[in-house]
Amino acid sequence: MKKVIERILELKGGRSASAFARALGMRQQTVDNYLSSRRKMSLEFVYSVCCRCHVSCDWLLGFTDERTGSAAPVTDEDAAKRIEELEAECSRLRGKIEGMEYALAALGEGGVRAKSHKRGVA
Repeated sequence: MKKVIERILELKGGRSASAFARALGMRQQTVDNYLSSRRKMSLEFVYSVCCRCHVSCDWLLGFTDERTGSAAPVTDEDAAKRIEELEAECSRLRGKIEGMEYALAALGEGGVRAKSHKRGVA
């Protein structure tokens, strides 16, 4: 179980215990009990970790070092959520690009005007 707990903590990363538990769709106390070995991990918990963290159960249980594979369960709900996140990020980046293009265009026009003005050209 030590390897399983290590890998779950790796998946948790820098997230708070409450944020990680929410991401797994579980109560924080339940997750804490599993990770502290106060309670034996349920199959439901292992399945939730694999689905929501997109890792194979073989990796989680320590049978392989490959995080994903044919054994990694992915639900349509997970895929839809990830697509939504990526679309939001693309939209945010498009907005930044448009802002940069506008600023560059303004700088280019200002630069041309400034050079023309110095030469006495209106």
